Amino acid sequence: MFFQNLIKNNNFEDGTLDPWIGSNAYIDSILSPEGSGKYSAVLAGREVDASIHQIINVVPGESYNLVMTLATKDEEISPPITVTLEFLDLSGHPIKEGINYRLLKGQLSNYFSTTHKTIHETSLRVPANSYFAKLTIMKMAFPFTSSVVIDNVSLIRVKEESDIPTAYVGNSDTNIVSVVGSNLDAIVVGQGPVAMAKASVNGNQYIYVANEDGTVSVIQVSDNTVIATINLPGEPSFQYNRNILVNSNESTIYVANYDSSENTGYVSVIDTSTNTLTTSIMVQSNPTIMVLTNHGQPNSGLLYVINFGSHSISVIDTSNNTIADNFEIKDAAPNSLVITLDNQYFIVGYHDGHHFHIGEVSTNTIIKSVKYVSRKHLKSLTLSLDGTMVYAGYKVGGQKDEDGAAFKPYKVYDNFSHGSNTELGDYNKPSKPEMVAESDLSDDYTVIYVSVVDHGNYLYEIIRQTSTNAYSVMTRLDISSFTGFFALSSDNNYIVTVNSNGSVTYIDAATFSILETFVVANSPKVLLLLDSN
Repeated sequence: MFFQNLIKNNNFEDGTLDPWIGSNAYIDSILSPEGSGKYSAVLAGREVDASIHQIINVVPGESYNLVMTLATKDEEISPPITVTLEFLDLSGHPIKEGINYRLLKGQLSNYFSTTHKTIHETSLRVPANSYFAKLTIMKMAFPFTSSVVIDNVSLIRVKEESDIPTAYVGNSDTNIVSVVGSNLDAIVVGQGPVAMAKASVNGNQYIYVANEDGTVSVIQVSDNTVIATINLPGEPSFQYNRNILVNSNESTIYVANYDSSENTGYVSVIDTSTNTLTTSIMVQSNPTIMVLTNHGQPNSGLLYVINFGSHSISVIDTSNNTIADNFEIKDAAPNSLVITLDNQYFIVGYHDGHHFHIGEVSTNTIIKSVKYVSRKHLKSLTLSLDGTMVYAGYKVGGQKDEDGAAFKPYKVYDNFSHGSNTELGDYNKPSKPEMVAESDLSDDYTVIYVSVVDHGNYLYEIIRQTSTNAYSVMTRLDISSFTGFFALSSDNNYIVTVNSNGSVTYIDAATFSILETFVVANSPKVLLLLDSN
């Protein structure tokens, strides 16, 4: 068994309330009631109501132990206090109260004293249709009563030990792939591992690691040994794993690479049955992102390749590995590419273009431009799980009072009309929503994870109701040195983040809380997850 605290910023030691929401509340640099830290939260005294609350993830059927320490800040008598834990449905509506604890006036001692009030309460079990809870600590308005000091708030979950997925982590300033999670290892590969894919062949699992030195290292998972090194004509780069692909039956790996001395780009084709290079197809300058159409049969679709250096798209016929088309997209800095599930449209996004383009796959022509305000810079485009929406992540900059980050959904089959803008990141600080991933929660709800970095190191959790296309930001995690790259396990139970301080962090998706952080080698950039044993 292990114990997990579901409360974020539980002791306020980063000097802010975030992600708590406060009303007439603030952080004070005083000793905590137990003298164990520098900061505490304070609810204002006297004739005002004051409160803090936090939304947390919970698991149906579980119950939790609440612990917190309270004291008065001043010499005046303590006010009445209520502590509640409300269970919420996926729309954020209250279902049931799990804790309702009340303190009457005068029941707290001053924080300078050695005796403080420590609350211990056990919640009711989480209802079957509840996935979130709201913890509220409220001080009621009362004349001549003291401010209240809050610290060391814990909502403890007791969980059975289970195997976490194994992560293979590429450390770009080294020739090392770190293996962490249920197994620990370090594998020597080529210099600068920056992209990774996996394939299963005849019951054996392999990891394909594209390295900046122009090689692909093939790792046999059963013993974590490199069984083949494949030379490429150019060098791969870091593109958030968008420059390496495996086809539907895992028989072929595609790797985009670039020979800068010749200003020539290639897509190299690797046969996973022999772990050898089949061919390298010459495309245009600096290929960075690839997407396959879905025609139901492996090696029968089209491979679309963004050539960043020439502002063009190359289309490869995977049945014979030849160029089917090349066409210009003209706008600067293309950085996103998706293809709709029905293979009708391809969608290209740009960092500097202030719009994205929709093209027809049947003709390879641009048919529509979707514009957004000039202060927005597109960082990511992602197709929704059901294929009906495109999610855009924007960095917002250029106007100080509105700087930050934004998430916006567009309807694929309603002329790409957009929904409401969801603001992310910190106020007045331009931030980058680098990656978006989605998983199912129920028949009518999904959860969308968005990484927002540059100013802050956040992973956001957004709930989508598919029947109404309503989106609600539920909470966010602050992850030390988070780069924006993360991976979601195949069972959707775990999220693993890459951190620039030489570590990766495992997150329990059910409770959206940190489980463990592992140290890896220098400059981790990319990772790939294998299922738990």
